[in-house]
This record gives sequence, structure tokens and C-alpha cells, in this order.
Amino acid sequence: MHTKYIINDRVLFSPDEYKLSPLAVRGTEVILHAPVSRFLHLLLLKNGTIVSQEEIFKEVWEKHGQQVAPNTLYQNISLLRKALKKSGLLTQTIRTYPKSGFSFHGQVQVLPDDEHQSIEPSIEHQTKTNQEVDDTTQNNQEIPIQAQPEIELPTGKKRVINWLVRKSSIRNLHFFYITLVIFTLMTPILLRSDTERRFTREFQIVGRVNGCPIYLSNGNRRVDLSKIIEYLKGQNIICKSNDFIFLTRHTQHHNDDVIALRCNSGNQIERCSSLLTIPPYLYQ
Repeated sequence: MHTKYIINDRVLFSPDEYKLSPLAVRGTEVILHAPVSRFLHLLLLKNGTIVSQEEIFKEVWEKHGQQVAPNTLYQNISLLRKALKKSGLLTQTIRTYPKSGFSFHGQVQVLPDDEHQSIEPSIEHQTKTNQEVDDTTQNNQEIPIQAQPEIELPTGKKRVINWLVRKSSIRNLHFFYITLVIFTLMTPILLRSDTERRFTREFQIVGRVNGCPIYLSNGNRRVDLSKIIEYLKGQNIICKSNDFIFLTRHTQHHNDDVIALRCNSGNQIERCSSLLTIPPYLYQ
């Protein structure tokens, strides 16, 4: 069984293939040198812990029959940082402790892979693969578009895709709940604003009684309404949602009494009923 690692939800590291693969929009696939790959693997295994220079030399080179100069270690750490950045990991995750060692600090998720893969991909195989990619790119416009057969993804890639889908679904669910809460809180405000905007062209709001807006036609702007409003405040008027009061003259009466109508704009339809008659001494 081979193991892969997901770093900061952005890069997939395949130690057996010496490969860094981007999982986000940014980044390109990077093939690492064998010592660089072993170096990164060692740091991930001990995430958050300082790995001494002695242990790095032993695990990365000496176990594989190689003896290198101390400067080689710093050359490889430089190559590793550049490779991580190129693959899409912009955050600095490797810390240096002078004359002591190095440590990795980041989010690491272990992803088992049951698919058998070669441990040491040969230079000839890598060169052939790169050449095939270049040839495909150059001849891309000459190949006619045709239906492609379904491709069976390797087990490891399937697990990466499934993991990303699950994570995306959780984020979308959180966004849905937040949107629902905001919409629920804003609905009463939007309904009230919509009710008041309907009368801005032909009518004007002249006051409020117990939170209920009072409207008057624009043709009566010069009428002194201060006494009428004070009178309405003393009538213990109770307003429900979407209620408003409209002042008008009762055209069916000979003396043209001013009446107050209680209206409701629920369901986009205004329904009005007579509330009370304003005493003449308040406006004559």
C-alpha cells in the first residue's frame, strides 16, 4: 500500500512518484528529484517537529548509499521550497533552524492509495512522458473532435476527488444556511420598505402612530396635520404587519368629512376599511 499526502488542501504529494500535483486552480505539476522527495516525505512524517540535520543526512542520502557535502542540504531545501510554490502552495510551510534542522508546519492529510505504482520512475520514462505531452500540445489543433471513451480513474485520484467533493458540499451547505438566516432577518425590513415605497409618487408619509405610517395625498401638502396626528395617537390604534393609515375626505358625505382608513398591503393587494372620522375642529 502506497501513501499520498494532501498539503493545506491545495497540493497532492505522491512520494512514490516524486510528484507534486495541484488541487486548486493555481499551480502546475512538479516532478521532484529523489532526494528532494525523500526530504519532503521525512518532514511530513514529523509535521510540527524539528528534524535534525544528522537525521536528514541519514534518511535522505546515507540510507541510499550516498555521501554529500553539507551545502547540498541547503540546495535541496531551496529546490523544495520552489517546487511547493510552483505547485500552488504559496504559504511558507518549511522553517529553518540554523545549525539545528528543519520543520514542516501546515495541514497534512494522509490519503492511502491501494494502487501499485513503481517506486523509482526512470529518466527514460519521464522523458518519454514529457515528449508525448509536448507532441500532443503541438498537434492539438489538427486532431478532429470526437467522442472520448470513459476513463477509469486510479483509486488514489478517485479518493482525492471524492474528498474534495465532500468538502465542497459542506462549504456550500454552510453558505446556504447563512443565506437563509440573512434572508429571514431581512424579510420584515424589505416588506415594510416595499409598502412605503408604493405611495411615494402620489402620496407622502406625514407621520407615524404606534409604528404605523400615516399617508396623505400630495395635493394636500399644505394642510396642518399636527393636531390630527396628536389626535390619532390618543386613539389607541394598533397596527399589524403591513398596516398603514390613509387620510382622505369622504366624498359621499355632504360636509366632506376627513376620515382615516386602515389599509393593509399584504399579498401585493391594498385592502382598506374605515377606521374613524376626524373631528372637523382639528382641520377647519
